Order: sequence, then C-alpha cells, then structure tokens
Amino acid sequence: MTFDYYKPFCCGGEVYPNDGYRGCCGNMALSDNVAVRCCTDVVYSVTGETGSGLHGCCNGVSVYDTVNEVCCSADGVHSRTESNACCSGVGYHTSTHGCCGGSPFDHSTHYCCIDEIRVKLGGGHMGTNTECQQ
Repeated sequence: MTFDYYKPFCCGGEVYPNDGYRGCCGNMALSDNVAVRCCTDVVYSVTGETGSGLHGCCNGVSVYDTVNEVCCSADGVHSRTESNACCSGVGYHTSTHGCCGGSPFDHSTHYCCIDEIRVKLGGGHMGTNTECQQ
C-alpha cells in the first residue's frame, strides 16, 4: 500500500494528519522533522538530514549509511574503506580482491578464469581466455 500524503492515516490505532508525518513504522507514526529510519517495523535514529535518502535497511535488522557503508546479505554492514562490494553476500574490497563464480579471491595470488579461481603461476601470470578454455 502506498502512502497518500493528502489523507490522514492510521498508525497504532490512532489517526494522524498527513501534515508533519511521513508514515507509520510498526505502531509508531514517523514525524517529518525527526532523523529516524524504519527498518522492519523498528525505528532507528540516524545522523544527517531527515529525508536525505542516504540511509538504507540492511537485511531487515539494521540501518546503514549508504554513502559510507555497504550492506552484504551474509555478513551485514561494512565500512566502505573495509569492503566496497559483496560477493555471494560477503564483503570484500575491489582494490585487493575479486569475485569469481560467487567466491571472493585475492588478486595478488589468484585470478578468475570462467568462474573458476586459479592460482597465479610464477611472475604473476594471469592467463588468457584461450588458456582458460583448455
């Protein structure tokens, strides 16, 4: 159901005016001027401007800053300095690791060859598609 900003709404058994509220979270009406975010019917306090859209719900259990953090389905919230991408739900940093066939791998010691992680040979050889298909 979408929220109609022109009509009063019911939340927790009480009717609220549309002016000054942005919806319901569980049984609590959310005021426009309070920096909170709703995540699976739980209200979380967030920093930054209200309505900035910079906060997301991670796995239905916590709120995170989408600019400075990444949410991975298997291991939750990570600082973007620690992990900036997810591979099968696990956080990794693309400057040092890659994702191959759903598994993270270390660029310095391995390479990806058609969804298979392979060990680099001496001299950091990464192989080619021709070699991968042999």
